[in-house]
Amino acid sequence: MNEEKKLDADKQHLQSMINMKVQNEKDRLIPEIERFEQMIKDIQNSNAEYDKSFEEETRKNNEQSEVLNSRDKSKEELKEEFEGLQGNYIKEKDEPTRLGKGNENLRIAVQHLKNDMESL
Repeated sequence: MNEEKKLDADKQHLQSMINMKVQNEKDRLIPEIERFEQMIKDIQNSNAEYDKSFEEETRKNNEQSEVLNSRDKSKEELKEEFEGLQGNYIKEKDEPTRLGKGNENLRIAVQHLKNDMESL
């Protein structure tokens, strides 16, 4: 019986040592686990903020792309208008010369008609 009590005592002592080691490990690991859990939450919060920032920058980028496309369209329209005005300018610039030549031809024709009339 003594042997049995000694084994029981050893068993309780070992159980107590195991429980103490388990508790020590829990005491050591629980703060680490909590620290890692907090790090995970912080990273998730940072990711959420980065996602918001990314969405905001994407929205701004899309708005700027729309403005750029609008300006490109306006630029093309102004270029076409400029080319049309430039063509009109060239026509108008040459108009006095053309009219002058036409007037000179008319003057010559009138002079010929006068000469023809005088000869009659």
